[in-house]
Amino acid sequence: MDKNAVMIEYIKRCPEIDRLCFISAEVKDGVQSFVPISNERQMAKYIDGSTLKYYDFALFEFTGGNADPLPDNGAETHENVQNYQKLQSIIDWISTRRKAWDFPDFGEDCTVRDIYSLSANPVMSGIEKEKIFRYMIQIRVEYIQGDL
Repeated sequence: MDKNAVMIEYIKRCPEIDRLCFISAEVKDGVQSFVPISNERQMAKYIDGSTLKYYDFALFEFTGGNADPLPDNGAETHENVQNYQKLQSIIDWISTRRKAWDFPDFGEDCTVRDIYSLSANPVMSGIEKEKIFRYMIQIRVEYIQGDL
């Protein structure tokens, strides 16, 4: 089973994912990129032969930014604050899926045990071109491969 394809379809269910690319993306406001980090990282091997593995990926979002200082009042109207809240809602969506035990399906030989963001907040990972901010969210899926 192609775990990348499974995870792409899973993450596309999030209402905030609307311009998703795979690995590469045009540096343009609103473009999102799915980048696999590892999909077979073995963390433990059990006596029954099954293994605990991690599938890690990152979501990058390029979003327009504003270099103006925050206003004295009404910071929630500032473009950067609004963009950050949108990105935070992706992490919140993952958390909601986790609480509902709504996990991706990696096939018969795998049992997904957990999904979560590796950070509590989106991370600004750079500025591209002029006023295009690059944010990153890393997500991990823990699963058992083999008979339980």
